[in-house]
Amino acid sequence: AAHAITVPSVTSASLLLGTSGSITSADNDAVEMTVSSAFIVHNAGVIMGRESALDIDATGSGSVFIDNSGVMSSRTLAATNLSVTAGFVEIVNTGTMATTGFVEALFVTATSTAQIEITNTGTIATTSLGTAAININSAGLTVISNSGTIMGGVITSSGGQVILTNTGLINGDINLSSGADIIIGNGLANSLNGGAGDDVILAQNMTMQDILALFVLP
Repeated sequence: AAHAITVPSVTSASLLLGTSGSITSADNDAVEMTVSSAFIVHNAGVIMGRESALDIDATGSGSVFIDNSGVMSSRTLAATNLSVTAGFVEIVNTGTMATTGFVEALFVTATSTAQIEITNTGTIATTSLGTAAININSAGLTVISNSGTIMGGVITSSGGQVILTNTGLINGDINLSSGADIIIGNGLANSLNGGAGDDVILAQNMTMQDILALFVLP
């Protein structure tokens, strides 16, 4: 049950996949890698794993940059599964990140010194009812800008601050942790739980009744 691509430990690496390219694993992760400096992905093709499409561990100050205009998909684990110690994570999705299992499509765990930035104009989706499409476990800053579609909502933990801007569709709940979060947008979610921090909600094109209907008190 091998990965399609496995790199146990490397300083830095780049993965460039064109529109006719594909990396698949019927039994495991499509790509599993540990980097200590930088991992850069430009995907316009298909990366598909039975477990994760990408399973990346960035140690030390290692950073991860993902530019996806193709398809990243999985069945049993998060389609994109990232672990970062002290680096920077930037994800730009204009394509599709999706899972057909009872898991999130995008999972990132990071320390307080790491920063996460996610820009979605495509689709990030899980088919599992009640499961978040995006799951962030970080004590640092997470910035999410969505003008596309997030099917399954957003959940964060470990107390990091979240700045979420939505001009697209979030079909699911937003459950944040204890950071001083900022949420800006219209048609935000099924429900909104800002956690224990002092949060700021800037709702556009929504009545006060709509806004109050979102809230789940911590």
